[in-house]
Amino acid sequence: MSGPADAATSRGWQTRRGLLAAMGFIAVLALVLGIGFGRALMSRFSPESPAIAGVLIEPPIALPDISLTQHTGEPLTTASFQGRWNLLFFGFASCPDVCPTTLQQLKQAMKMLAARNRDQDVTVWLISVDPERDTPKRLAEYVSFFNPAFRGATGSHAELRKLTQPLGVFYQAEPPKDGGDYYQVQHSGAIFVLNPAARLQAVFTHPHDMTPVALADDLDKVRDYFRRQ
Repeated sequence: MSGPADAATSRGWQTRRGLLAAMGFIAVLALVLGIGFGRALMSRFSPESPAIAGVLIEPPIALPDISLTQHTGEPLTTASFQGRWNLLFFGFASCPDVCPTTLQQLKQAMKMLAARNRDQDVTVWLISVDPERDTPKRLAEYVSFFNPAFRGATGSHAELRKLTQPLGVFYQAEPPKDGGDYYQVQHSGAIFVLNPAARLQAVFTHPHDMTPVALADDLDKVRDYFRRQ
């Protein structure tokens, strides 16, 4: 039986979902304003473009050079994304709800892709926007809990902004409450899909509302569209 605490928790999650949905919209709006409505939405009016739960970016957007650190201690640069499909999700290991929910959905989506024999060229990334707490060791423990193949990375805020700002990703740490040390980080909840040329090909704007089947299906649609071009 659900009690008041459960109801309060549910209301809190619903509030955060609404906030994340708004952040996802802002991220896509920032992309659209940055590259122009015609470029960002051209594919929506093309009979060849797939219907996905998000935005297909056509032509794809090149990323700036970045210098982050992977959970293995290896450097992560823009060139590291080349040759594979990469799903970038921005969050942090202490996130209480949307990050574990989304990573669990991605875990299940990867299982579905594996069943289709279409997972070999896909990498899931958690880009931590909380470098003060998310050391490589902490990220390694966190992402491997969901899938040993998942990757984590972070870096200085200056380096993170080189990636977050062009993508329209918002994040901001909140002050600790009640004089404690724990703090939350508000962040965008979208998944950014990079094609094998390390260019932004699509944005899944509300992944926390998508099923793993929808995630796997939409990624397949984006990849098939890419191959036809």
